[in-house]
Amino acid sequence: MIHRLETDTDEAWDGIMTLLADTDGLALAFDVEEHAVITWEAGEPEDGAERSEAVAPVEEEAPF
Repeated sequence: MIHRLETDTDEAWDGIMTLLADTDGLALAFDVEEHAVITWEAGEPEDGAERSEAVAPVEEEAPF
């Protein structure tokens, strides 16, 4: 989920949303609070990349 900050200009926000919407493999939607929700399907790892089933959760609070 991407949250728009109060300091984000309309031009900057629209530019990022357009870039994301035009990116193959991404689906962009908006929730009731106008946050951008981005989804995608996991692809195959690229050459040299390792695939890990275990991902450690981040336990830090967001700074906003």
